[in-house]
Amino acid sequence: MQEDEVEQDTRYGGDGVTMDGYSSHAPVLRALCAILDPQSVLEFGAGFGSTPLLLDTVPHVVSVELNLDWPRKVAELLTDSQKDRWVVITPASELFHASTTTQRYDFILVDGGRAMDRAPVAMVCMARQLAATLILHDTEERKSYGWERLMMPEGWTRWDSTKRIPWTTVLSCDSDLILKLKNLNP
Repeated sequence: MQEDEVEQDTRYGGDGVTMDGYSSHAPVLRALCAILDPQSVLEFGAGFGSTPLLLDTVPHVVSVELNLDWPRKVAELLTDSQKDRWVVITPASELFHASTTTQRYDFILVDGGRAMDRAPVAMVCMARQLAATLILHDTEERKSYGWERLMMPEGWTRWDSTKRIPWTTVLSCDSDLILKLKNLNP
């Protein structure tokens, strides 16, 4: 997907009108994929919108999921080709440590429902060492997630997409990327 195609794809709530709240981060994800052309993405919290969207453009997606039933539900939405490129791991699995400490990712998405409350800040602290860009969903003033406790890493830039609720935040050590996103304003 090219940068000029970002607003044309409406499969994941991209029209900004029928947004259900669950996919409010889809326009930012599409824009980021258009800019970075990622080859590998780590996702904390698989989703009905985010996982298929990522697998449309990213060759390798790893999802860390706390709810063991959720990946089966998400998989029902995926094509066979997408399923072949999708790895689901749980924090209890042996793959979790190896996949989240040795591999570098083009970006990391941190998203999740009630099961992930209070966990995202800890995930971001770990994730900063695995990728130069982090996308955080549900970053509006929702105290249960703990985003207000997040301290910006030195040398990183933050951009909040407040166009849709819930908000999506991008943290990156690449200030040019943040500038491109601001200019696109997905």
